[in-house]
Amino acid sequence: MNENFRHREEKTFSGCPHVSRIIVHSFVGILSSIDPRPSFRLFELEPDSKVIFGFSASADVESELSKTPRFVKHAKYFILMIDKALGMLGPDIDLLTEIMLDLGVKHVSYGVKPEYFPSMGRALIHSMQEQLGSRFTEETKDTWVEVYGALSYDMIRAQKMKH
Repeated sequence: MNENFRHREEKTFSGCPHVSRIIVHSFVGILSSIDPRPSFRLFELEPDSKVIFGFSASADVESELSKTPRFVKHAKYFILMIDKALGMLGPDIDLLTEIMLDLGVKHVSYGVKPEYFPSMGRALIHSMQEQLGSRFTEETKDTWVEVYGALSYDMIRAQKMKH
Protein backbone atom coordinates (compact mmCIF):
# COMPACT_ATOMS: atom_id res chain seq x y z
CA MET A 1 0.00 0.00 0.00
CA ASN A 2 1.47 3.38 -0.81
CA GLU A 3 1.30 6.61 1.10
CA ASN A 4 -0.03 8.56 -1.86
CA PHE A 5 -3.57 7.38 -1.17
CA ARG A 6 -4.27 6.25 -4.67
CA HIS A 7 -7.84 5.14 -4.79
CA ARG A 8 -8.74 1.60 -5.72
CA GLU A 9 -11.55 0.82 -8.09
CA GLU A 10 -13.31 -1.42 -5.60
CA LYS A 11 -13.80 -1.00 -1.91
CA THR A 12 -12.82 -4.24 -0.26
CA PHE A 13 -10.53 -4.75 2.64
CA SER A 14 -8.09 -7.61 2.58
CA GLY A 15 -8.90 -9.85 5.54
CA CYS A 16 -11.61 -7.49 6.83
CA PRO A 17 -11.65 -8.78 10.44
CA HIS A 18 -7.87 -8.37 10.60
CA VAL A 19 -8.06 -4.90 9.05
CA SER A 20 -10.84 -3.88 11.42
CA ARG A 21 -8.88 -5.08 14.45
CA ILE A 22 -5.77 -3.11 13.50
CA ILE A 23 -7.73 0.04 12.68
CA VAL A 24 -9.91 -0.02 15.79
CA HIS A 25 -7.00 -0.87 18.08
CA SER A 26 -4.93 2.06 16.80
CA PHE A 27 -7.86 4.47 16.72
CA VAL A 28 -8.80 3.83 20.34
CA GLY A 29 -5.41 5.31 21.21
CA ILE A 30 -6.40 8.71 19.84
CA LEU A 31 -10.20 8.77 20.19
CA SER A 32 -10.16 10.14 23.72
CA SER A 33 -8.32 13.25 22.56
CA ILE A 34 -10.25 14.86 19.75
CA ASP A 35 -7.41 16.75 18.24
CA PRO A 36 -7.33 19.36 15.47
CA ARG A 37 -3.80 18.35 14.40
CA PRO A 38 -4.91 16.46 11.27
CA SER A 39 -6.59 19.64 10.06
CA PHE A 40 -3.54 21.78 10.90
CA ARG A 41 -1.42 19.45 8.78
CA LEU A 42 -4.02 19.62 5.99
CA PHE A 43 -3.71 23.40 6.00
CA GLU A 44 0.06 23.09 5.65
CA LEU A 45 -0.39 20.75 2.68
CA GLU A 46 -3.38 22.57 1.14
CA PRO A 47 -3.40 26.22 2.29
CA ASP A 48 -6.39 27.01 0.06
CA SER A 49 -8.52 24.65 2.16
CA LYS A 50 -8.60 27.33 4.91
CA VAL A 51 -11.11 29.20 2.74
CA ILE A 52 -13.69 26.50 3.55
CA PHE A 53 -13.67 27.82 7.12
CA GLY A 54 -13.99 31.46 6.07
CA PHE A 55 -10.31 32.40 6.30
CA SER A 56 -7.79 33.48 3.71
CA ALA A 57 -5.20 30.97 2.55
CA SER A 58 -2.59 33.00 4.44
CA ALA A 59 -4.41 32.88 7.81
CA ASP A 60 -2.37 31.74 10.81
CA VAL A 61 -4.01 28.43 11.64
CA GLU A 62 -3.05 28.03 15.26
CA SER A 63 -3.83 31.58 16.40
CA GLU A 64 -6.97 32.20 14.34
CA LEU A 65 -8.55 29.09 12.93
CA SER A 66 -8.30 26.83 15.96
CA LYS A 67 -10.33 29.30 18.04
CA THR A 68 -13.36 29.46 15.75
CA PRO A 69 -16.42 27.40 16.73
CA ARG A 70 -16.90 26.23 13.12
CA PHE A 71 -13.40 24.79 12.92
CA VAL A 72 -13.50 23.18 16.37
CA LYS A 73 -16.86 21.60 15.54
CA HIS A 74 -15.44 20.23 12.28
CA ALA A 75 -12.34 18.80 13.99
CA LYS A 76 -14.58 16.92 16.44
CA TYR A 77 -16.93 15.80 13.68
CA PHE A 78 -14.07 14.46 11.57
CA ILE A 79 -12.85 12.19 14.37
CA LEU A 80 -16.38 11.05 15.26
CA MET A 81 -17.15 10.35 11.58
CA ILE A 82 -14.09 8.14 11.33
CA ASP A 83 -15.14 6.36 14.52
CA LYS A 84 -18.59 5.71 13.07
CA ALA A 85 -17.16 4.51 9.76
CA LEU A 86 -14.80 2.11 11.53
CA GLY A 87 -17.75 0.59 13.34
CA MET A 88 -19.32 -0.18 9.96
CA LEU A 89 -16.37 -2.03 8.41
CA GLY A 90 -17.29 -5.56 7.50
CA PRO A 91 -20.96 -6.53 7.32
CA ASP A 92 -22.22 -2.93 6.95
CA ILE A 93 -19.85 -2.05 4.11
CA ASP A 94 -22.67 -1.38 1.60
CA LEU A 95 -24.38 1.03 3.98
CA LEU A 96 -21.03 2.65 4.71
CA THR A 97 -20.47 3.14 0.97
CA GLU A 98 -23.84 4.92 0.67
CA ILE A 99 -23.01 7.15 3.63
CA MET A 100 -19.60 8.06 2.21
CA LEU A 101 -21.13 8.85 -1.19
CA ASP A 102 -23.68 11.16 0.47
CA LEU A 103 -20.93 12.77 2.50
CA GLY A 104 -18.92 13.35 -0.67
CA VAL A 105 -21.84 15.18 -2.27
CA LYS A 106 -22.28 17.35 0.84
CA HIS A 107 -18.60 18.26 0.78
CA VAL A 108 -18.99 19.75 -2.71
CA SER A 109 -21.30 22.40 -1.25
CA TYR A 110 -18.70 23.18 1.45
CA GLY A 111 -16.08 23.88 -1.20
CA VAL A 112 -13.99 20.75 -0.60
CA LYS A 113 -11.98 19.82 -3.67
CA PRO A 114 -11.21 16.20 -4.55
CA GLU A 115 -7.48 16.88 -4.28
CA TYR A 116 -7.88 17.70 -0.56
CA PHE A 117 -8.73 14.09 0.32
CA PRO A 118 -5.28 12.57 -0.25
CA SER A 119 -3.74 15.46 1.71
CA MET A 120 -6.19 14.89 4.56
CA GLY A 121 -5.18 11.22 4.56
CA ARG A 122 -1.51 12.16 4.81
CA ALA A 123 -2.40 14.61 7.59
CA LEU A 124 -4.35 11.94 9.48
CA ILE A 125 -1.50 9.43 9.20
CA HIS A 126 1.02 12.07 10.29
CA SER A 127 -1.08 12.98 13.33
CA MET A 128 -1.59 9.34 14.31
CA GLN A 129 2.14 8.68 14.04
CA GLU A 130 2.81 11.62 16.36
CA GLN A 131 0.16 10.59 18.88
CA LEU A 132 0.82 6.84 18.95
CA GLY A 133 4.59 6.88 18.55
CA SER A 134 6.08 3.37 18.44
CA ARG A 135 2.59 1.82 18.68
CA PHE A 136 1.96 3.09 15.14
CA THR A 137 3.66 0.23 13.29
CA GLU A 138 4.24 -0.10 9.56
CA GLU A 139 1.37 -2.62 9.43
CA THR A 140 -0.91 -0.12 11.17
CA LYS A 141 0.13 2.61 8.75
CA ASP A 142 -0.46 0.39 5.70
CA THR A 143 -3.87 -0.60 7.02
CA TRP A 144 -4.89 3.01 7.63
CA VAL A 145 -3.75 3.96 4.13
CA GLU A 146 -5.93 1.16 2.73
CA VAL A 147 -9.02 2.07 4.74
CA TYR A 148 -8.74 5.84 4.37
CA GLY A 149 -8.09 5.42 0.65
CA ALA A 150 -11.23 3.34 0.22
CA LEU A 151 -13.41 5.69 2.27
CA SER A 152 -12.16 8.81 0.54
CA TYR A 153 -12.48 7.09 -2.85
CA ASP A 154 -16.25 6.96 -2.36
CA MET A 155 -16.39 10.63 -1.39
CA ILE A 156 -14.29 11.66 -4.39
CA ARG A 157 -16.35 9.48 -6.71
CA ALA A 158 -19.52 11.18 -5.48
CA GLN A 159 -17.99 14.62 -5.99
CA LYS A 160 -16.99 13.79 -9.55
CA MET A 161 -20.48 12.44 -10.32
CA LYS A 162 -21.95 15.68 -8.96
CA HIS A 163 -19.99 17.85 -11.42
